[in-house]
Amino acid sequence: MAIRTKEIYRDACRRSHRILSSYLALYAWRKGVDCVVVDRYELFAYLGLKAMRTQRLQWLARDIRDLFPYTQALYQRTGAHGSTYLSRLKFPPRAFDGRMYDDERIKLLQKGGVRAADIRLPSEGRMVVFLAAAAAGVKVRKR
Repeated sequence: MAIRTKEIYRDACRRSHRILSSYLALYAWRKGVDCVVVDRYELFAYLGLKAMRTQRLQWLARDIRDLFPYTQALYQRTGAHGSTYLSRLKFPPRAFDGRMYDDERIKLLQKGGVRAADIRLPSEGRMVVFLAAAAAGVKVRKR
């Protein structure tokens, strides 16, 4: 019984991660960027988490690999998960050396040839509506 529960949970996570990656891919395309930066609070709220476990981050990276083959998670001094960088292009060497704010790192990535932008995430439900509208060729009004 416990194994089946874990499988159901993993499948739900995979589905949520793929919705996220599809949304982020369209966002990146519309913004003309190769890399999206997701702040910890945005990601945690979307995933419904209070803390990020290593296993969940590994699942996320594996589930979105088709659209974002390069993933880099950053951690705060306390060891807590910080921002997550998802990219279609390989990160430049030394792009994640040292501590800096995301906006500074985005500029560093751009100097290295990777166009990047940070993003605010809507709820999963709003993502699904946006993706369905995009697939149908219908413009979604902002509320």
